[in-house]
Amino acid sequence: MADSASGALVRRAAEVLATGWYSCEALGRALYGDPRPGRSGRMSIMVRARRPINKLYRMGALAVRPDGRGTAEYTLLPDDGEAGG
Repeated sequence: MADSASGALVRRAAEVLATGWYSCEALGRALYGDPRPGRSGRMSIMVRARRPINKLYRMGALAVRPDGRGTAEYTLLPDDGEAGG
């Protein structure tokens, strides 16, 4: 299931991630809109956003950093860039 991100979804996620740093929830909102009210709606978009994040990460195309709350944030690496420590 984690590998179920389509090529079109990965491209859409990459376009969003190229504009800045996003948590899973923020990326989910950008890709799918606002979730249904409640925790289950929020978790649903976060799980769905993890699929393209996982695929892009395995491809070596993402940089990851913790935000102030301890949540991971992701952005797309430049084509010629390397992730900083």
